[in-house]
Amino acid sequence: MSRKHGDSIKVITSCDDHQDDRFVSFQVFGAFGRIGDQIQVSSEDFARGILPADVLREIQLRFTPTGNAESTIKPSLYCRIFREATEEETFEPEALEALGDAMSSRSNGFIPGIALNIPAAYTYFGQFLTHDMTKLRINDSGTINMRSAGLDLDTLFGELPPDLPNPVNDPLTVGGISIGRAIDGGYDDLPRAETGEAAIPDRRNDNNIAVAQLHVLFCKFYQTVYRTVRSEVEAKHIVRSYYQWLILNDFMPRLVDAVTYRDIVENGCILLNNKSFLVPIEFAAAFFRIGHSMIRPQYRWSSFSNARLSQILDLADKPLDAKWVINWRDFLDVDRPDNVTQNYASSLDTFLAGTLSKLSSSLIDDRIYAPHGQSFRLSEQTLLRGHYLELPPAQPLFYDLWDRLKAGGGALPEPATPLRRSNLAASSYLPLKEFLATETGKPFLEKTPLYLYALAEAEVRGSRQQLGPFGGRVVGETLMRAVMTAENNIVSENWQPDFPGLEGWFDFNRLFSFVHANW
Repeated sequence: MSRKHGDSIKVITSCDDHQDDRFVSFQVFGAFGRIGDQIQVSSEDFARGILPADVLREIQLRFTPTGNAESTIKPSLYCRIFREATEEETFEPEALEALGDAMSSRSNGFIPGIALNIPAAYTYFGQFLTHDMTKLRINDSGTINMRSAGLDLDTLFGELPPDLPNPVNDPLTVGGISIGRAIDGGYDDLPRAETGEAAIPDRRNDNNIAVAQLHVLFCKFYQTVYRTVRSEVEAKHIVRSYYQWLILNDFMPRLVDAVTYRDIVENGCILLNNKSFLVPIEFAAAFFRIGHSMIRPQYRWSSFSNARLSQILDLADKPLDAKWVINWRDFLDVDRPDNVTQNYASSLDTFLAGTLSKLSSSLIDDRIYAPHGQSFRLSEQTLLRGHYLELPPAQPLFYDLWDRLKAGGGALPEPATPLRRSNLAASSYLPLKEFLATETGKPFLEKTPLYLYALAEAEVRGSRQQLGPFGGRVVGETLMRAVMTAENNIVSENWQPDFPGLEGWFDFNRLFSFVHANW
């Protein structure tokens, strides 16, 4: 069994290259930096995910341990909104390791009085939709099989992995979508093979039981809709539409400030206005990883008063005991007698839960730098990934963002300058604050990695409740374009919620209430 998470090879193209109807230029990155020079293919081949044979051979020889064509390779296609880092803008990996260490909590305790005004369900919904946007690999024919960049729920409706054994946990299949039976319980688990492996299109949705339970919730939503319309095509379209509505009208405005959100929704995208869409590497490797900060070290989980994050991770990828079936009322602000949500997300800031500083190395297959043997710090992994992907520091990119928004008539960030040294140096998290005062840490105040900047900007300019204007613009435009890229999407169709019982406004609360009432 494997529930590894991550991509070993990344294929990155400039967003601007998608304006050309004929060719696309791109670069190939392995775990330790660029492994291919600028490469050009026809736009038609690139859209189909086909790389030239000589490029594939180069990847196999330069990256895989044996150079064997049978080796497993998992590349991902991304675009780059901004430029690459210069040599002067890079840090030694050891300095980034020290920074990542300073960002990791030494305690599993929750910080009293600091909470995000977002129910914890949205923490894992963010991970769920990220899986829906990108997951690629090279198969034996040399074709990159993409998980479409569009938010179209192909993690739910896509093809199952080949050679997967049939589920054995008494699956309930309705309209071609299956739900498995939990141990000593009802249909509340993923369909699973005898090994415990989930029989779903993307097994990353079984990385932790919160995301797995979210996958089950959408399966139940689909089966409920199917029982009414009796058509797989129509039921999938309805569920996709509500899913996209949830992203644009419920999830996105919770994270993106009102001015930026309204500008993107009403006036369109400026950074990502190219003809075709790929996931920006700045989004995937930095800005959307703010979700790390939203993770709590423990949750109230059904009958468990304090379910530890380590348990939520460790219990994944195996048959689910009924006592661990999630009670969504505890993760939302709906249908509770006391009208109180038990679990709010942690605030958006530079503090990360302690469990994230000691994750099992079995969880990820592209560990960049793992000095801790069988475990790694998520903050280190993220900072080093950004380094090897040649992401520049945030400060010069902020001014680039300003110029593009001004030229395109977009809402301009306020204030018109990036975070000051004093903003960064005054981190609310004491170990990071102390590190940034050392000789090793001071340079990060002038050249701040995008990941750290996104968290610090949310802390300072988003009051720990939302992304700052830089992060909000990148995240907001990416989510908008990802929805618009999906076929028959709600933006192009000007779709409004109209399914019986779900007319009008729709949000996560109504999703849960509808499924609970009709399941």
